[in-house]
Amino acid sequence: MKAKALVMALCCTLGIAAPAFAKGQMPMGKIFRQLDLTEEQKTQIKELRSEQREVGQAQKETNSATRDAHKAAMKALMTNPTFDQDEAARLIDERNAQQKARSIEKMRAHHAIMQVLTPQQQTQFIELMEQQKKRGDKKGKKGKQGQNLGGSGF
Repeated sequence: MKAKALVMALCCTLGIAAPAFAKGQMPMGKIFRQLDLTEEQKTQIKELRSEQREVGQAQKETNSATRDAHKAAMKALMTNPTFDQDEAARLIDERNAQQKARSIEKMRAHHAIMQVLTPQQQTQFIELMEQQKKRGDKKGKKGKQGQNLGGSGF
């Protein structure tokens, strides 16, 4: 039963953390320093994070070209005299599929790191991530002039 609860908590935490982590907002190093890791764990996590950075850099380059193509298609759709609902749906589906793939990759990376931790460290990690989430919620996502920055992306 404890294992199921741990898995559920992990899934919820990673579901919350993955998008923020993808934007570089989670101070993972600070959290890892609080876990009392062994030297072997530190080495394994360092290797995993290094691999993750390499994959992220490669994806960043690919995503840049994809994003430019998506923006061009959006511009064409918006400037077209008639609205093409099928094209709009296709663009949305394409963007959602890309976001899903990125989220899955981030969750895969988090899972690999969690497997290096002991059950006690996993529990502590989840608690620290939840604390980080609460601190982030208190700060909010406001810009300089108080406007909400969660725009539509266009």
